Amino acid sequence: MLTGCLLLTAVNVHAGNTLKQITRNGKLRVGCHSGNIPFIMKDKNNQFTGFEIELAKKMADKMGVRFIFVHMPFNELIPALQAGKIDIIISGLKITPKCNLQINFVGPYFRSGKAILLAKKHKQQIKYYLDLNDPKYVILSCYNTNDKTIIKEKLPKARYKAVKNALAAGIKIKNGEADAFVADLATLIQLKRKLRSNKIFLLKKPFTYEPFGFAIRQGDTNFLNWLKNFLAQVRAEGYLHQLYNKWIKSEHWYEAIP
Repeated sequence: MLTGCLLLTAVNVHAGNTLKQITRNGKLRVGCHSGNIPFIMKDKNNQFTGFEIELAKKMADKMGVRFIFVHMPFNELIPALQAGKIDIIISGLKITPKCNLQINFVGPYFRSGKAILLAKKHKQQIKYYLDLNDPKYVILSCYNTNDKTIIKEKLPKARYKAVKNALAAGIKIKNGEADAFVADLATLIQLKRKLRSNKIFLLKKPFTYEPFGFAIRQGDTNFLNWLKNFLAQVRAEGYLHQLYNKWIKSEHWYEAIP
């Protein structure tokens, strides 16, 4: 999952009046990056869907404005926010002290963490992620994520290889070409269901803590206050729980995704 944060120095040119701009323009511009299943992805009709898409639409609905999806590469999201090209980022952005130097967060709206999908032959030997810290194990992660850094830091003795996507990783493990795949727990839950193989096993307990938050420009206290109240309301109403059941626990949406 794309949860990294680049340290930038762009000026927050529109900080402080975002709510006024949103209500005046009648639209909420949400910066996102797709491909993070099941949070933001395209369906068979080439339309964006997922956990974060529905959450962003609910936010726009509470404001009484239109939802505008602004898709861009992940590393362009924060510069676009600081330049006033988007109003908010809702795209699996992890709340970290480093990112918080540049932007303000509200959240978390989802608590994630890295987990491990294993070849089932290791089920008895591997009980905890540190058991993989051995040169005899080949550990995979996807390109363009921060997972490589985590693996190198926490499992430096293991052999590392990168793959194109989660499905490719799952197939390699199923076929005995690798021992483990590190990714976000939500991604691994969906991958295990998709593969439906008795040759893989999921260590469900995450070994990192990665809370996702709404990201806005610094100094925007009115918008910060609104978002805190919005999040409290949708949590109390059970809406976040509904999204979790629909997109994380359920499989009903699989047929709509290519």
